[in-house]
Amino acid sequence: MTVLNTIKICDPSDIVRDKDTRKKSFTSTSVLDLVKLDDKEVIIKYLLPRKSMVKEDWPSLLSNEVEKLKELQLEEDSSLVRIRGYIKNIHFDRRNNNFPGLVVDYFSDGNLQTYIESHSNIPWEKRYKIALNITKGLRTLHKYGVYHNDLKISNILMKGDLPYISDYGFTVVNDPCRSNGIYSAPLFLSPVQLEELFLGSKNPTPYNEKDDIYSLSFIFYYLAYLKKPWVSEIKDTSDASLICSILF
Repeated sequence: MTVLNTIKICDPSDIVRDKDTRKKSFTSTSVLDLVKLDDKEVIIKYLLPRKSMVKEDWPSLLSNEVEKLKELQLEEDSSLVRIRGYIKNIHFDRRNNNFPGLVVDYFSDGNLQTYIESHSNIPWEKRYKIALNITKGLRTLHKYGVYHNDLKISNILMKGDLPYISDYGFTVVNDPCRSNGIYSAPLFLSPVQLEELFLGSKNPTPYNEKDDIYSLSFIFYYLAYLKKPWVSEIKDTSDASLICSILF
């Protein structure tokens, strides 16, 4: 393993896949794999190219994104899940497909959603500290010009009572223009994102810090009331149109 500033370039041969502890999970935007590296449990997040991207350009795009995130990892006092390494090419499936992957810290305590569900009465002082730490982490991202694009309670991982923002960076995975992006939780999207996702837009605009702040406000709501602001998820254009008409 070669040290390259703050993010290590990992050799696929250093990855240990233990059948007893390995857990491969699929989300709407990524594939995660619990493995071991240097005798420590870590997560590999496979970076799968979008259909619209040229396959040959994919490695160079990701390498550029790694360079952008190196300096961010130097921040000592931040509520961000650390990116420990980058694998340029690792075996993905039985079809012998190989993709790049990120090596990130593994959090065994789950995310903010499971934390709230397992604690029936969270003291207000503790809720305030959680909200404050998430805000500090988001401020650090914005300081380096990184917008999360998919901030939600399941992307806030917990270590005890401390929150850490995960799944940030790599805007080439989720296209910076909204109409081509992938959204796994419309509930947390800003009105502009909702409008462009469900109603479409001829001139989609890039993500910005305002979208993240709006998503952050929903996390605050969840912490305050210990429930979602809407009864059900936003599923179609009629839901999106109603919300946009109220907020605009």
